[in-house]
Amino acid sequence: YTLQHKEFTNVFALGDATTLPVNKTASALTEQVPVVVHNIDKYLNKLQLNAKYSGYSVCPLFIGDKKMLFAESEYPWKPVTTFFKGQTHKAYWLFYLLGRYWMPKFYWWLVPKGNWEGRKMLFKTKKQFI
Repeated sequence: YTLQHKEFTNVFALGDATTLPVNKTASALTEQVPVVVHNIDKYLNKLQLNAKYSGYSVCPLFIGDKKMLFAESEYPWKPVTTFFKGQTHKAYWLFYLLGRYWMPKFYWWLVPKGNWEGRKMLFKTKKQFI
């Protein structure tokens, strides 16, 4: 997804303003912002839009007993993992700590200032744009 409107080419959308078949989460938004920024720059310079949003989203689920599961996926509901293989099938105490203490700080301290670009900030990804 280039996040460009199909009819009005000078319009781009992200977050809740899209009609994408993905969960509307902060994690999705942080993955969409670099795509929109890149593609607007390309559009303004009359170049082909080459950044694509993969449909990534994560839903942190508190399981109880101070454990959390990160349900990560890319469109079309293909499970992906940021931390380690098999993480989407089991709840972990480490994820509880991340979700309870660190993720709110990442969100409130970094996202509004434009300093958080999602999971690629935690680990270097192989591709900048999918």
